Amino acid sequence: MPPVRNWARWEIFPGNKVVVNTLNRKIFFNWEKAPNASGYLLEVSLLANFGTTVYRGITRDTSMVVENLSSSRPYYWRIRPFNAMYACKTYSAVRSFTINQTTGLP
Repeated sequence: MPPVRNWARWEIFPGNKVVVNTLNRKIFFNWEKAPNASGYLLEVSLLANFGTTVYRGITRDTSMVVENLSSSRPYYWRIRPFNAMYACKTYSAVRSFTINQTTGLP
């Protein structure tokens, strides 16, 4: 199996330094497929250096939902692709977002 290649370009959500409006504090993460990847590690942290990781999850898809994050605080996230033989040497660029919990009322 060939090694996982680093992405040249990222198409992801949420983007960097954005406010995500949500009714239920569920955040939908989405990213572009990495060549030769069979899975992805998603990490969400309170710190940009990932010293405090609040979520780590593995998926075979290019999306994942994370629940129960607190509103009105910054979070940082990154992706690391892998396959059965190799892990990508580097993570994606670190992105940040803040949750704005809405009521759904006008």
